[in-house]
Amino acid sequence: MGKFLNDVTLGCISADRYDRLESLLLSLPILPEQFNILVIDNSKIKKSLERVVEVLEYNGFLVQLVELKFGKSMFRLRQELLDRCNTKFLWLLDDDVVLSGNPLQAFLDVMDDAFGYLQGSKIDIFNRDNVDDWKIYEKYIKITNGRIPCWFYQYDVHGVVDTCVADCGNIFINVPLAKVVGGFKYTGNQSLKNRTGEDVLFGARIASRYPCAYVSNSIVFHLPRKQARFIDKDPKWLWDTIVKECSSEVVERLEQFYKGKFQWEK
Repeated sequence: MGKFLNDVTLGCISADRYDRLESLLLSLPILPEQFNILVIDNSKIKKSLERVVEVLEYNGFLVQLVELKFGKSMFRLRQELLDRCNTKFLWLLDDDVVLSGNPLQAFLDVMDDAFGYLQGSKIDIFNRDNVDDWKIYEKYIKITNGRIPCWFYQYDVHGVVDTCVADCGNIFINVPLAKVVGGFKYTGNQSLKNRTGEDVLFGARIASRYPCAYVSNSIVFHLPRKQARFIDKDPKWLWDTIVKECSSEVVERLEQFYKGKFQWEK
């Protein structure tokens, strides 16, 4: 059995995707390290994860399951993970990703107290043809065997590079620093707080204060939902919040990164 990492918690939010969540959690014993696991269950119909917990605890993990009433916003759920995390570092994974090798090790190799977060790669598997969820320049896309388009990051980047873009599907967060900048708490119009974009706001907020890096070889594969659409992500209200709260340098870098990607006007 591997070493227990006292300073790392894996955090995950689940919402009616128990099959994929179980697949992810049951794959964790292949990692050479054990750590704390915190799962926030925001499902409409609850299902027991007792068997999964037994397997994980048998393999040396410490597991905490928290059930919240269905319908909480992603801002609220992400912040719940941050508030309940009792370790210095929080590794956030979505409940619809699968591991590729040991993505945690890539973070552990370069983690430093100075980093606000370390962002890994998240790669779509079998994305639907002719559906442009993300408006991305061709230079950001690389097709590999099995029709696996790499999106959101440049896959040909090697090593650790400066970034201000965060995706909570595979991100390693310095918890104390994240709390200093307000974490995932939404500070804008409360009538809009159920919208997504919490990872974009968090990334811009913390990158305005602390060094944040993209670690290209920390890779997970994403299993996209059949009807997933993101054309309303990052609407004007979120951009206005970013401009108001974040440094001009980060705003400029985000503007360049997202140029042409989303169907909205500032």
